Parts: sequence; structure tokens; C-alpha cells
Amino acid sequence: FVRGYPFSLREGVPTAVSHGLWLNIPDYDAPTQLVKPRERNSRYVDAVLTIPKGTLFPMCGMNLAFNRELIGPAMYFGLMGDGQPIGRYDDMWAGWCVKVICDHLGWGVKTGLPYIWHSKASNPFVNLKKE
Repeated sequence: FVRGYPFSLREGVPTAVSHGLWLNIPDYDAPTQLVKPRERNSRYVDAVLTIPKGTLFPMCGMNLAFNRELIGPAMYFGLMGDGQPIGRYDDMWAGWCVKVICDHLGWGVKTGLPYIWHSKASNPFVNLKKE
């Protein structure tokens, strides 16, 4: 292990969630989409990180895998669409809840590889109304 790597993570824990990343169109909130409409994510980083215990992250459902036996029943996204109470951030809320559960039970949540190619941007004006 490299210097500074947390002692609590050196023995490893079961991975409950693997949150992959994406290239091309970034997953921005509506105001950022409107300000940076042409920005693209082209930087590939060959890494997988364990998200530290007590740290939340904005999970995205585009590139996600999870261990059904460990966390499956908790991996529930809220209903999406017009008139639904959560609508836009259903995957982020699921991620925050699942991360707290994983931290409590001593399971790992990882982010990084693998990457997918994201080529369909959502409508920033529709998103702005939802946000």
C-alpha cells in the first residue's frame, strides 16, 4: 500500500457498489449545462477509488453495478417523470442512501473504471424546471 492509504481499507471490504464513469457529455446540473453547453469530458483516468467512509458522492445510474446479495433491496431509484416527487435526482438520492447503508455495514463503494461513452445530453431547460 502507498504511504497515506487508510489503514482501515488495507484489508479490504466487500464491494457493494461499483460506480463507473463516462466520457463525452458530462452529467451536469441544468445551470451548468446552460453555461457550458459544448464542454466534453475526454480525460480517461485509469483508476478505481474506494469512496472513503463518511463521504457521500453524486451517484449516476448510467454506469452502475451492484452486488444484489449485499445491497440489492436498497438499490431503489425513485419514480421519474412529471409529477413525481423526486424526478431529476433519483439516482443521486439512491446513491446517498446506499452509501450511508454501506458505511454502516462496512461495505465498499468504488468509483472509476469502467468508462462508458455518453452521447445523449438531457434537455437543460426541462432539467431547470425540475431542479
